[in-house]
Amino acid sequence: MSTKENAFFSHVNGCLWGGAVGGLYGRFVEHEAWRGDWARRMEAVGSFPKAATGLEWGEYGIDFTAQTQIVSEAVLEREGLPSVEDLARVWMRSVEPLAFGDGRITMKPPANPIRYSLRNTYELLRMGTPPRMVGALNVPMPVGLCVAAPVATIHAHDPDEAYLRGAALASLFQRDRGTVVPGIVAAMAAVAMRAGVSVNEVAATGLRMAEAADGVTRPPADGKGAALMVYQALNAGRNTADREDLFQRLGPLVDAYGKRDPHKLLAQIVAVFVYSGGDYREAVETAVMEPQSPDILGACCGMLCGALRGEKAIPKGWERVLDGLRGGAKLRKTAASLGALTVREAQKRRAGKLS
Repeated sequence: MSTKENAFFSHVNGCLWGGAVGGLYGRFVEHEAWRGDWARRMEAVGSFPKAATGLEWGEYGIDFTAQTQIVSEAVLEREGLPSVEDLARVWMRSVEPLAFGDGRITMKPPANPIRYSLRNTYELLRMGTPPRMVGALNVPMPVGLCVAAPVATIHAHDPDEAYLRGAALASLFQRDRGTVVPGIVAAMAAVAMRAGVSVNEVAATGLRMAEAADGVTRPPADGKGAALMVYQALNAGRNTADREDLFQRLGPLVDAYGKRDPHKLLAQIVAVFVYSGGDYREAVETAVMEPQSPDILGACCGMLCGALRGEKAIPKGWERVLDGLRGGAKLRKTAASLGALTVREAQKRRAGKLS
């Protein structure tokens, strides 16, 4: 294997493994500081990862990582990105409908909105709803972001295609304008895997894809499109003093959206990523301070920084929590298989051009 291919594998592992670690960290803080103030959340951050090893986790840690694993398995089965229909078949075969939420630690209160979204997806598919229509009938949740890392890996050579395919696959879970958000994040992660790319280049890709999204989606009630929101999030990330100040600046920008609206999460992802300068620890420890979706925000920011800096960016000791999970070894194997598939496809493209 060439030095260039080894470096790419590090970015793939950083993207997938970094997202899993970040998501687990966010769920841990959510559990330890449910409805707690800033100081309580900071206290929880200070006790990770040691305190997290004593909790009972699901096979892959949290629901979001389990969903990403299913998408990854569908990619490997198809030896490329699956259609929405292919993904629906693999998803239905893989989930445990009576145990949604198994991939999460017990929360206070125990109700988990993501669990309802996943159950709705299952029931709609079971009733024969066409897979591409399921998201339109589902509750508005950012579950579709689980497609971002696998899509980014397969389309690391082409962020535009990552955007389009990410949005298409997200239609299995996401509704209305929300489908474009996983596509935008997938495009950012795809660019982040390129050698020598900067934080600003990754952020600029997000802005460009948001501008494209505004051409095909209905703007929200306040008239703000995705591009304006991403631009304002970029400025918030660049011009903030500390973590608390960052979320205060984001308040007026995201308050117009529902608690778990995907566009709200997109603004937070962009702002935290830019604020961190691509530093994995800074990004994840900032993301998990968000009180409403710290697991998904932690996963997405961890994914982007891991894709940008490679697996070595994940702090020593953090990965041990995932290594101790029942599905930890499988997550490792899946990341390696996705990287190998992407390298093979790249070699085929190069051979085709030469011939």
